[in-house]
Amino acid sequence: MRDEEGLLPAVQSLFEDENIKHICENVNVYAAVRHGVIDLILSLTLAKDSQEWMIDKGFLTLLASICATDRYDMEEIPATMSCATVLWRLCDSPTLSRKIKEAGELSSILEPYSRLLNSKLRGVWDVFQETMRRRSGKASKVKAASVREIWKYNASKFIGIAAVCSWEGCSEGLDLSLAAFGLDLEGLKKIKKLSRCGRCGMAYYCSKDHQKLHWVTHKKDCFDATAN
Repeated sequence: MRDEEGLLPAVQSLFEDENIKHICENVNVYAAVRHGVIDLILSLTLAKDSQEWMIDKGFLTLLASICATDRYDMEEIPATMSCATVLWRLCDSPTLSRKIKEAGELSSILEPYSRLLNSKLRGVWDVFQETMRRRSGKASKVKAASVREIWKYNASKFIGIAAVCSWEGCSEGLDLSLAAFGLDLEGLKKIKKLSRCGRCGMAYYCSKDHQKLHWVTHKKDCFDATAN
């Protein structure tokens, strides 16, 4: 995929007015197209080797295209809700949030759709804006109520994505992500139930050892998320 320079322009063309007019002769078809695009973005967001690449190549601009065509959403779970989830996942990673800030355009592109995103996933725009404002390495101070609301959705089965261990050194993360997208059905059957941080509920762990290893970097966010 990395060698396919024409992929992004091809996907962007699906949101051009003329193509929308043609495809929307069947609204259900266009709704399926939009969900196909957001599924692509979600898969790129999950895989560690494609996260920074997708930001560098401008794939996140597609979030604005999906939001702009929200009126065509005919699915039970709106594509714009998945857009909000992508933002949440990116903001949860210091490396990726720094990469987004370096790109510099995503905030202004999505600003017109901030209310829409918040209506789909309460508090996500506040999280995104706060993440873009804070200095690198500074812990987020998002209200606990917003964090719980967002995590409640992230932990749900709506988008069919299995949670992965939050410790970055866990080698199972990519395998679990691939299994979640049906690329390894046998692996999916072997996925063990993950436990969550008992304090904030924001992090998943495959073992007690990995939870202890992650605590060094997680504790600040954990305490801030649960502060009154």
